Amino acid sequence: TWWHPPARVRTDYAPSWALMVPLPQSRCLNGIKRGRPFADRSDLARRAEGPLAIVETVGSPRLRLTYDPCNFYIAGVEAFPYAYELLKSHIAYVHVKDAVRYSEWLHGDLSSYSIMPDSITGRYLAVPVGQGAVNFEGILSRLRHDGYTGFLTHEPHTGQDRLEETARQSLAYLRRVFAHG
Repeated sequence: TWWHPPARVRTDYAPSWALMVPLPQSRCLNGIKRGRPFADRSDLARRAEGPLAIVETVGSPRLRLTYDPCNFYIAGVEAFPYAYELLKSHIAYVHVKDAVRYSEWLHGDLSSYSIMPDSITGRYLAVPVGQGAVNFEGILSRLRHDGYTGFLTHEPHTGQDRLEETARQSLAYLRRVFAHG
């Protein structure tokens, strides 16, 4: 199978995470692996069900999740509303980046781009937030509606030559969304 059934996650992985809960706060991060592409089919964080099974099995308020909707998109998982709905009560941190599927016909030569490869679904280009396939308007609206007060961290995943422009455009998009929310 290309994903770990919740029963297997509960028996094979959750006990390791439970060992961290009693550690002093300064030595134990308040989070676990986020939804993660760039790996193979065996990565338990590739789908929302893996991290959800760990958090619910451990059952500690100290063990929380990082929600990374773009990673879910690249892994072929519906980031919103599906993954969000499964994980929302456990989200402590949100990564904000956007991407589009790479096509040589659409984007030309790869040398001027930073590529986010996925071993299953292909190659993706990092783009400014709001210009890719992730539904950030819906996500940010729901985060606000659901009372999220944590951090949003922009994770541009772009080359140095595009970093400043990507950050500027992403911030402008986020400001527009928040101003109209």
